[in-house]
Amino acid sequence: MGLTVSLSTTGTKTLNSTLTNNGTINWSGGVINGGGTIQNSTSAMLNISFPQDNYLRSR
Repeated sequence: MGLTVSLSTTGTKTLNSTLTNNGTINWSGGVINGGGTIQNSTSAMLNISFPQDNYLRSR
């Protein structure tokens, strides 16, 4: 069984490698920057809820 992690930030976070998600990620703030990937396992969840002034950006 996977775990749940909640991530909320006002700063920019850099993802340059693979983030493998085996549980639940609740992301609710900040900018994700970089050339990495998010890989969900079959039963994993990635929930993203940004305020309108935030966005996802990749190189």
